[in-house]
Amino acid sequence: MADGPQEVEGLDALKRFRDRYLGGAARYPYVMCIDGNDPRFIDVALLSRYPIVHARSWQHLAGPTGLVFSRDCLETVVDVQGAGPLTLFVNHFKSMRAPRDPEHGRAGTAATRGEQADAVRTIVTEHFGDRIGTEWFAVLGDLNDYRGDDERGTCAITALLDWDAVVDPVLELAPEEQWTHYSAPGIGHPDAQYRQLDYLLLSRALDAHRVGPPDIVRSGLARNAARYRGARLAGVGPDRPNASDHGATVVELDLPGAARA
Repeated sequence: MADGPQEVEGLDALKRFRDRYLGGAARYPYVMCIDGNDPRFIDVALLSRYPIVHARSWQHLAGPTGLVFSRDCLETVVDVQGAGPLTLFVNHFKSMRAPRDPEHGRAGTAATRGEQADAVRTIVTEHFGDRIGTEWFAVLGDLNDYRGDDERGTCAITALLDWDAVVDPVLELAPEEQWTHYSAPGIGHPDAQYRQLDYLLLSRALDAHRVGPPDIVRSGLARNAARYRGARLAGVGPDRPNASDHGATVVELDLPGAARA
């Protein structure tokens, strides 16, 4: 129905990807990408089979030390025809990488992610007000942090992960299947890391219409992500090339009255 891509270089690149790999405009006629704050052109975007009737960029939101979002929080409303509006807040938070101090990257970048998580929660809360318990919305994207505290630092995005207004469907999976990202051994983590960095946080009203558990698509991961033993996409190598080091989280929704798109 809708997909929130990450690390999109621009609208033209998104359309080319859609046309080459996803069935073209006949399958996803509605696209949205607004250039954000990242100087490397790492933007967030949305592909949809239903009309996108509203879009708002939060890239200019300022905090005490400057711009809050490393890329953007892209607020979009999709008109699920026959059912009603679905509001999506597409994000890509600050990475845990810290080139000047790679051994302490998680801790060194935590304050930025914490500010971003707080800002998203405020944006969503102010958007819906007293209706937050009954509206269909999702906060989604690469939030670049994982649950729990360890020797690398503390979780900086608890404002979203512990928020009782949303549900993380991935938690229904077995613990060993909850990972969305693979990181090869490196500085600060001598062992391979399988973590959940990507989230599809559904409002409780939206989650009530979810069909079954989520699916995490890992076929684009390099073969050194050995925990995944399923089929790989053609051309995926032992380390490179790969489609991504992230797996896409997919949920199926059955919204009452929705016209088939």
